[in-house]
This record gives sequence, structure tokens and C-alpha cells, in this order.
Amino acid sequence: EENDKIKKHQEYKNSKKYKWYQEVKGSGKFDELKKWKVLFEDDFAKGSLDTQRWMTRYYWGDKLMNDAYALEFDRAFPTDGKNIEVNKTLKIVTRKEKTEGKKWKVPFGFVPQEFEFTTGLVSTAKTFRMKYGKVEAKIKVNFAKPVNYNFWMASEHNLPHVDIMKLQKKKSKVDVGLAYGKITDEKGPTKKTAEFTGLDVSQDFFIYSLEWTKDKLTWKINDVVVNEQTQGVPHEDMYLVFSSSITEKTNGSGLPASMEV
Repeated sequence: EENDKIKKHQEYKNSKKYKWYQEVKGSGKFDELKKWKVLFEDDFAKGSLDTQRWMTRYYWGDKLMNDAYALEFDRAFPTDGKNIEVNKTLKIVTRKEKTEGKKWKVPFGFVPQEFEFTTGLVSTAKTFRMKYGKVEAKIKVNFAKPVNYNFWMASEHNLPHVDIMKLQKKKSKVDVGLAYGKITDEKGPTKKTAEFTGLDVSQDFFIYSLEWTKDKLTWKINDVVVNEQTQGVPHEDMYLVFSSSITEKTNGSGLPASMEV
């Protein structure tokens, strides 16, 4: 047994990994990581959603009426946690099933309505907000049309809004960007967006990140820069949201679908 251990140890010392480690251990290769301090983290290993960190409603629905609601163009109702599964990952599941809920409609407010589909969201609106820093999440989608899969940041008001990952009509086209200004402006809010195309992101987990300084936003996928923006950079606290939605007509034949975080 001891001889086996010695043999394995010698094999490891001759491996590429060990030689690589010897080369970099005294270098400054990983100094970049030391610049960051973790302020919020969840690996979803508990087997249930940590409600001390996450809420399962839109912030304003919780604040104004202590209830879940759907946005004006949503066809799937974001149930209050019923479409959230936690088992080593956070899974947001979109299903074809009837339910009743409220929808925000201008100028009427929150209106009761029947929905043909259900979905979910989680948010840190009540527990964690940040201004500047780095945000990242490891995400895999079980893609089905016409479900939208979203990882985004929101502020106290409707704007600014930052999309870190937005997957809609194609599983090979990731949209990133931000919207800022005022919804009441004559031309509406200003939008700065970009696309990352050609890679089927439903095949595996990908790391989507946003680096946010007072002067610039930098979007990355698996640490590769896919977009940079210096106009409209937010200067207020923002919170994290993961959500799925349906905004187009569908018979739901591809459902259920899910996004894992």
C-alpha cells in the first residue's frame, strides 16, 4: 500500500498539472482574484431555497400588496416559489398549467387574470444590493421556445436595468446590455445592447459575469469579454434577479423548460 502511494505521488509530480502549479505558485498570475472580496454567495447546496437571502416575487408586488404579480406582457405567471426547485442548483421551471394571478396593466394597476403557464423568479431586492463590483453566476438552460431566460440587475426604480444574460429566441444568441433614463421620456429609455452568437449555451453551464466600475460596465462569458459600455453606467445600488418568462403566443408544446443556477 505504501509503495502504491509513493508511485502515485511520483506520477503526480511528473504530471502537467503539478508542473504548471510549480511554475505559477510564486508568480502574480492570480493576484487579480485577491482584489475581490465576496459580499454575497449562494451555491444552493442546502436542498431548499434560503429565504433569508432570496425572495420569490417582484420587489414592488411584495412592497405594495404583499403578493406576486406578472408584468404587462407576461403570458406565464411567476408563482411565489412554486416553480423553484433546489437540489445542488437553483432551478426555475416554466410549465404549461393554468393558474390565477395578478398582472400589472397601465393605467389600471394590478388586475386579476387567468394564465395558461407558470414560471418563477428569485431576487435579492430585500436582502442584498450593491454599487460597483463584480457579479457572476454559473447558468445552464434547458432551452425551449418561446421561454425567455434572464439574469439581470434592477434598481429601486424601473431604471436603470442591466441584463447580464438574456436568452430568448435562439439558444445560440445571448443578449447583454443596459437601459437607463426615464420611461416617461418622449423617446423612452436609452438602450445599449450587444449580442454574443454562435455558441449553443444550452449544452453546459457557462459563467456569466459583469464587472461594474463607476466608469464602465464589462460583460464576460467564461471570462471572455463580450461587451463593454461606458455610457449610462449606473451609480446607485442594484439587486440581483434570476427569472424566466413567456411573452409570445405559444401552445406550450416544448414545456416544461428550466434554467439552472
